[in-house]
Amino acid sequence: MTGAGSAITAASLRGRIGNARRILLKTAFSRETQFKEDYPHLTRDAADFLIENRILCVGIDSFSIEAFVCDGLVHRTLLGNGCLIVELLDLSEVSEGEYDLAALPLRLAGLDGAPARVVLMQK
Repeated sequence: MTGAGSAITAASLRGRIGNARRILLKTAFSRETQFKEDYPHLTRDAADFLIENRILCVGIDSFSIEAFVCDGLVHRTLLGNGCLIVELLDLSEVSEGEYDLAALPLRLAGLDGAPARVVLMQK
């Protein structure tokens, strides 16, 4: 998704996910070292597209799966339909392909998310 720009739409994803149930979105943000308000994120139609395609987990290398100025709808759409979200991944050295993923979040009470150690293992 490195050429998708800041708004990743359903059209950006169409034809790219195949039969996958879990996807990682590597964007141009993988090379960034500073915060930018226009970081890559999913649009509402992209979140709907992922749910329609039965995606169980989506990861992205930017600060959030949703735009900097947002109402939380992308998060609610994904999470409300059983799709896990993993944000701020370092995908800078990851090539396109199939991987095994292990995500080990900290057990923190009273939160809706947690820092996690995420590891990709090439198949």
